[in-house]
This record gives sequence, structure tokens and C-alpha cells, in this order.
Amino acid sequence: MDPLIALRGVTTMVRRIPGTVYALESVRRWFCRVPRSRVVEDFDGTLLEVRVDEHMGSHIFWYGSYSREVLEVLARILRPGMQVLDVGGNIGEVALFAAKRVAPRGRVVCFEPMASLARILRGNVARNSAAIVEVVECGISDHSGSAPLFTTAERFHDGTVHAGLATLYGQGERAVPAGAIRLTTIDEYVREHQLKSVDVIKIDVEGAELPALRGALGVLEAHHPWLIIEVQQETSTAAGYDQADILRLLMEHGYRFARIGRRGRLAALSVEGLGAFQNVLAVPPGQVPPA
Repeated sequence: MDPLIALRGVTTMVRRIPGTVYALESVRRWFCRVPRSRVVEDFDGTLLEVRVDEHMGSHIFWYGSYSREVLEVLARILRPGMQVLDVGGNIGEVALFAAKRVAPRGRVVCFEPMASLARILRGNVARNSAAIVEVVECGISDHSGSAPLFTTAERFHDGTVHAGLATLYGQGERAVPAGAIRLTTIDEYVREHQLKSVDVIKIDVEGAELPALRGALGVLEAHHPWLIIEVQQETSTAAGYDQADILRLLMEHGYRFARIGRRGRLAALSVEGLGAFQNVLAVPPGQVPPA
């Protein structure tokens, strides 16, 4: 057996013990120094290629998941037959998790503009024969066309490469040009592809969350999807708006909010209660947060 895979078997098991993450972090950070990829065979019963030296990939490899809290909330919302949009798909952690729960009649459309990530994402979809997952190599905003994408040449504070930091709003360390990408809007995609319903949208696009929602107002009014959105002050400011504007826009369409906490616990959230960073569940009109 691959020694790295064998060691992973230990760390993912030990990770279940509360408080062990602090000790295990030294292992994760040690192995992020050398570029290498592995296919893990036990991510939610699916196969997933990850980069052990990359931020998200290293968490999935050593701990079993990266977006654990978000996945736990999704598990309580998703049902067979649902139509899901994953905006900022990365390597497919959320998309494959969702696909397993909405199959066989559901659908997951995964938008990922970074060519390097989209390549791995397509491989992961093919590896699992996930025919209901469509990969769209495109960015989402409030207009269609093209735009430059920016990334960072610096390693993240934990020593990893962080491929998920690419943004439309280059500033500071995230000002390294990564090429031009194609843009579309959620409303335009749904109209062009004649989607009959949209039940869940996850948005994590490093500052483009508000533009993405502005380009989805038709879908919000027509379908009232559940929304899971990364809301943070730093990326919002770089994009030229205040993070509270995301909630204010959705409030105009009847949404209420919950902060997603550890183990997927939900706590009511208001504009005044926003912190520097949080994952937010936006609850559609007439719905209640999942227990």
C-alpha cells in the first residue's frame, strides 16, 4: 500500500476525536511542501483526486473533507430530483456530494473558471461516472462576456498552495494575472439551458458573490432556491461593496439567514451580526431552517 494513503487512514480516523486537529496539523503542513496528487477512495463513497500540497486538497486528504459544515447542512436540504448550481466548484467536493443525494433524476451544474481546477473537476466527475454533473468552465457575475482573473504567487499561511483564491478583483497579494475567463449570469444560463427548476445554489467566488446574485434575480423570484454563500468582508471590500449588501439584497426577496457553524449547526443571523467571515444559509420565503 502507498505509505501516504496508509498514514491518511490513521489521520482521518484520529480526526474524529475532538481536539486532535491541533496535533494533526503538523502532519498536514509537513506534507504540503512537496507537490503530489492522490486519489482518495472514501470521500462520501466516491473517488476524488486531490493535491496533497494544495489547501483544500490537503484538508480532504488528511481529514476527510474540507467543507464539512456546509456538507452537513446540504445533507439536510438535498432530496432526489433536485436541481443544484455549484458556483465556484473547485475540484468537486460539493458537486459530487450533492450529486449522490439528488440522483438519479436530479442535476448538478458546476461552474469553475480556473482551467487547472476545471481539469481535475472533470476528471473527478468522470472517475465517478457522475453523468448528472455538468462542468461549465466559466465564471459567474452580473453580466456576460469576459474578464481577467487574478491569483496569488504566495503560499497560504499554512504553507499550502491555495488554488481557490482566484478572484475577479485583483488586489494586494491576489494581483497576479491568471488569464481571461468567460463570464455568464445564472439567469442567462438557466434561460439558455431551459432549466425547469433551481432548488439549491452554493456560491463561493472570492468577492463575486454579490454580482452573482444580481445576475440571478430572475431565478430567485421564480424558484426561491436555498442558498449557501460564503460572506466575508475582505473579498467584498476588494470587489467594491460591503458584505452586508449580500444580505440586504436577499432580504428584498424574502430571504432569512442562518450562520453555518461547527458540525453544521445553524444560528439565526442578521446584518448586524456579520463577522469578518462566515458561511451563510439563506432560507427561502416560506421555508424553515433544516433541523
